[in-house]
Amino acid sequence: MLTRNLIIVTSYPMDEPVVRNRLMPLIDRAAVRGFRVRLVSSGTTTLDGDRPGFRHDRLGAVATPQRNFVRRAIEEWRAAKTILQSVHAAPEDIVLVTIPSMFLLFRAGLLSRVRKLLDVRDLTWEYLPDSQPLQRAAKLLFRRLAYGQFGSFDLISCTNERERAYLADKLRIAPSKIVLVPNGIAQSQFDLLAPNGIRHANALEVSYIGNVGVAQNLSTLLRAAQMLPGIRFNIVGGGTALAEVSMLKKSMGLSNVHMTGRIAWDEVRSIYNRTHILYAQLSANFEGAMPSKLYEYLSTGKYVVYGGGGEARKMLARFDNNVVINPDDPDALVQAIRDAARDGADRYLSLRNRRAIEADFIREHASDRLLDRMIERFGLVA
Repeated sequence: MLTRNLIIVTSYPMDEPVVRNRLMPLIDRAAVRGFRVRLVSSGTTTLDGDRPGFRHDRLGAVATPQRNFVRRAIEEWRAAKTILQSVHAAPEDIVLVTIPSMFLLFRAGLLSRVRKLLDVRDLTWEYLPDSQPLQRAAKLLFRRLAYGQFGSFDLISCTNERERAYLADKLRIAPSKIVLVPNGIAQSQFDLLAPNGIRHANALEVSYIGNVGVAQNLSTLLRAAQMLPGIRFNIVGGGTALAEVSMLKKSMGLSNVHMTGRIAWDEVRSIYNRTHILYAQLSANFEGAMPSKLYEYLSTGKYVVYGGGGEARKMLARFDNNVVINPDDPDALVQAIRDAARDGADRYLSLRNRRAIEADFIREHASDRLLDRMIERFGLVA
């Protein structure tokens, strides 16, 4: 039997929910299926729980400036080198590099003479705006660096059909090397989000639950809240734009917007239970991304308002009890909320949406598909 050592490499800390949610089902399923798993990440957070054959190597916090584009790129380039050089993989090991940190991809050549998989969670270089000369030049450079590395991987997983088309059509990667692994939702979270009804006596509540970053542009939600003073709005989560959104809320004097920061899952679940309308958004520059939070939203059966386009718009067309509006448009958001309240959509729970999520978007099932392809690709004993 060939060695089953799987090394997972990320430059993000495991206290980032989107990173942890992506990797934990894969780690757990790999362990169940007889792999010895080593996780290499930045940060100081150690994964909870005892897992036979599992090891977590942490490289400490990697400080990256959040606003200065050039300095951040330099820091991430250096951090990627540090992380990849710490892997020390043997030729028989399998190394899975997971991005959205594009710099891990650019520097993947440091992993020589090993079997490699690339997990694409975001094509982040494609989101750089063409309107800014420096970022457009960087986009073209990063695209060339990425193209030069994709071919060195034995398998590539991606999260949605747009990414799969990018890999197959632009990069000419053989379909046999591409595995679709949607972000989805873990089975345990899905079970906990089972509908328990809506408390009709409560005043209408609209909640955003997720990452508070530049891509989400939550100023749109704040401006809608300003026009709807009788509705309670919740912003739940942390991120690089949290302080900026908090300052804007304060400057606008919005007493009907409640920001929690990052909180424990039990508290998040409580907010889900009392919420009537769930809101998410990705600005136009990021329309190629698929917000994983939408899978969580749909698992509640509650009404979803999404501001955005691209792959997320296509995905939501498969589901009911939602509306898609143009991003960054407070007036459209206000109208969508008013329409939902008028039509009673905020009081309806869609069991059809839950069934569709359970059938196609449970993370553990997607992880098993990736492991199946990996076992087949490398001739491991099933």
